[in-house]
Amino acid sequence: MRILYVENDKDLRTFFGTKLKEEFKGTIDLVATGKEAIKLLRSERPYDVIISDYLLSKGSGTDLLRFKIKNEITGSFIFFCSVKGPIPYSQEDYQQVDKFSFRLLCEEIKKIRVVS
Repeated sequence: MRILYVENDKDLRTFFGTKLKEEFKGTIDLVATGKEAIKLLRSERPYDVIISDYLLSKGSGTDLLRFKIKNEITGSFIFFCSVKGPIPYSQEDYQQVDKFSFRLLCEEIKKIRVVS
């Protein structure tokens, strides 16, 4: 299992990164910006799951999602953020995104692992 977690808040990135590493075996890459995430998506093997905050420095989560779609990058994409209200993305984008609590996030990743 390969997971990319993108979160600009260092404390949240550390906390949830640790929780993901406790919950899942494999590679868990943690980055702070959309730019760093895109660099990894360009250079690494595909990720099974990309988890992204919406508000990022150097690019938004929506920018990252659109990069994934445009470049036909495989793997699930999950917005995991504290944005109140709907996240502004297009209908096309919406079909490829879900928003979860951490507990539901882990359950969803486990389903992906079983299917993959």
